[in-house]
Amino acid sequence: MASWFLVLSKTIDRVARLAASSEHQAWQRGRHEAGEVVISGPSVDRKMGIYLLRCESREEAETIAGSDPHHVQGNSTYELIEWEVHQMMGEGSFSSEEFLSNRPDA
Repeated sequence: MASWFLVLSKTIDRVARLAASSEHQAWQRGRHEAGEVVISGPSVDRKMGIYLLRCESREEAETIAGSDPHHVQGNSTYELIEWEVHQMMGEGSFSSEEFLSNRPDA
């Protein structure tokens, strides 16, 4: 079963990040075509890139996010958040009972 991971890629060196943007875009296109990145884009202030990964495990998500040229080159750091997606574009359960019964602290 696939899991969802939100990647928050925070800029450390804006000049270096801009210089690597074409390499990052090529990487991003490849990840989209492979079905690993579902949605992506920068924050409005351009201080961070944000993308959603669909992976089989946290290890796979770490490998993918870690291979982002911005992270490899050290001009950005990232936070990886495992996300329990319940609804997306009108799909999924809107049941409070189902949501509460699946909580790890329930």
